[in-house]
Amino acid sequence: MRERSRSPNEGALLHAILDHATRQPNAPALIVGEGRLTWLDLAERVLAYGGMVRDAVAERGGRVAILGANSLDHVVSYLAIVAAGRCAVPLPLSARPGVLSGMLADCAPDLVLFDEAGEAALGAAPGTASMRLGSAPTTRPLEAAVEAAPEAAFNIIYSSGTTGRPKGIVQPHMMRFRQSTRRAFGLGPDAVMLLATPLCSNTTLMPLLATLAHGGCVVLMTGFDAACYLDLAERLRATHTMLVPVQYRRILAVPEFTARELSAFRVKQSTGAPMDAETRRRASREWPGKLLEIYGLTEGGCTCILDHEAEPDKDGTVGRPAPGCEVRIVDEFGRAVPRGETGEIVGRSPMMMSG
Repeated sequence: MRERSRSPNEGALLHAILDHATRQPNAPALIVGEGRLTWLDLAERVLAYGGMVRDAVAERGGRVAILGANSLDHVVSYLAIVAAGRCAVPLPLSARPGVLSGMLADCAPDLVLFDEAGEAALGAAPGTASMRLGSAPTTRPLEAAVEAAPEAAFNIIYSSGTTGRPKGIVQPHMMRFRQSTRRAFGLGPDAVMLLATPLCSNTTLMPLLATLAHGGCVVLMTGFDAACYLDLAERLRATHTMLVPVQYRRILAVPEFTARELSAFRVKQSTGAPMDAETRRRASREWPGKLLEIYGLTEGGCTCILDHEAEPDKDGTVGRPAPGCEVRIVDEFGRAVPRGETGEIVGRSPMMMSG
C-alpha cells in the first residue's frame, strides 16, 4: 500500500469545522432534543467552552473525560476539548461503576465533565478535578481552534472488543481528519445526519464529525425511540443515518412505517453487528436511499463496506475493503492463503489508532 501524502492541516479538523460559521452562519449545525444551534452559535459556544478547558487543563494534550447523556452541552464540550488542543475521553453511561472507575484510572484525566446522569453513574465524586457539563464559561474564549500535531491524541474511545475488558483506543488527529474529510458518503452542506446512539460510541462520533466537516447538520437523539426517529426523519428531511441492526429492526416494525415520507434519505449505514437477511431486504427495498453495511474496528485498519445497491448478489459477505484499506487473509505464519481458504484477517490503512 502506498503511503498517503500528509496534508499540512491534518491537525486542524476543528478549525475546518468551525470555519463553516463564516460561510453559513445562520444555517443549522446541531440539533439535540429541543436544542438547536446555528453554525455561528456552535462556533461561539465551542470557542467559549474551549477557553474554559484551556484554563482548567494547562498542558496541551491533557485528557478531559466526559460522562453524560446525549445533549447539546455534551457535543459542544467534546468539540471544545479538541479545539483547546486537549484530548477528549467520552465515557459510557451504561458501564458498571467498577468498570467506569477502571476506565477513569486507565485514562487518568486532568478534568472530568459530567451531568446529572454522569454523577449517578459514578456513584461518587470523581477523584480528580471536575466540572458540570453546561457550566457557564467565565474565562476568555479561544480566539480560534488550536492546530495540533497530526500525531497528537484527538480522543480516546473505550471499546470492550473481544475480551470484554474495556480498552482505551487512542485516535490521533490525522486519523480523525482523514475519516472526516472522505467523500465516500455523499456528505455536504445540504446533508442532515440523524443519529440515535450514545456520544461515547464511534458509531456516533465518526458520522457526527464527518457531517460537521462537510458543513452539514447533525441531529442527535437524546434516546432512541423508533417512532420518534421516524418523526424526526420526516420533519427534518434526514438524508443520512448511521444505526445498529436492532434499531433498523425496530424502525421497520413501526406499524405505519411504509406510510412515512422518507424520500430525502440518500445513504443509510449499518454497523456494530451483522444485519439479518429480512431486515436487510426491507431496509434496502422499503426505505429510500443506499444501504451500506460497515464492518470495521474502532482501532482502524480493517474496514469493509457492503453496498447492497451496487452488489445485490453479495448478501452474507462483508463487502469490499474501503478505499485506502488493504485487507489480507493469512495463515499462522503471516502468509497469504489461496482464495477460498480460511485464515486470519489482517489489514491496514492511513486511518489507524496510535495506541
